[in-house]
Amino acid sequence: MNHETRLNYNSCLYPHVKSLVKKHQAKKELALLPILFIAIALCVGGHFVLQPNYQDSNLVEYSLAALPFALFALVILAIRIAIKQEENDD
Repeated sequence: MNHETRLNYNSCLYPHVKSLVKKHQAKKELALLPILFIAIALCVGGHFVLQPNYQDSNLVEYSLAALPFALFALVILAIRIAIKQEENDD
């Protein structure tokens, strides 16, 4: 079965899928890149602060404890931005 026949066969089996697929827009993903870079910086910074030189500081201990919550907040922010972009696209 060649590629073209396979495409026609799949489109006959799943006609509703073609209406659900939207065109890909890179602009939407580029808007989320700053959030990705902040998350990467938080992860790298957290590992940097885990060095023995900084283990006696209470501020470091509290900031490391808050790090997962900050990352979770970034995830929620990214989801909200993606939902808003999706609604604006429709």
